[in-house]
Amino acid sequence: LDFERAGRTRAERALRERFLAETGGLGVLRQIGRISTCFPTRFGTPRQGSLADMSRGVIKLDRTVVAAESLTGLEAFSH
Repeated sequence: LDFERAGRTRAERALRERFLAETGGLGVLRQIGRISTCFPTRFGTPRQGSLADMSRGVIKLDRTVVAAESLTGLEAFSH
């Protein structure tokens, strides 16, 4: 598990460094919505949804940020 955690940490660090490089060091993100799940925190959530097939989540997008047209065809995807 420590090896797996170290690998994830390295991957997250590399992604963060790339993001900062691409945004000129600003690293600014804009919230486009919120997700609600049956899990109170991100810890303990399964990485593979098939392991918790009864768990469900809801994504609520901010319509002032995300245009409805950008969701066209979304129903064709499961994740």
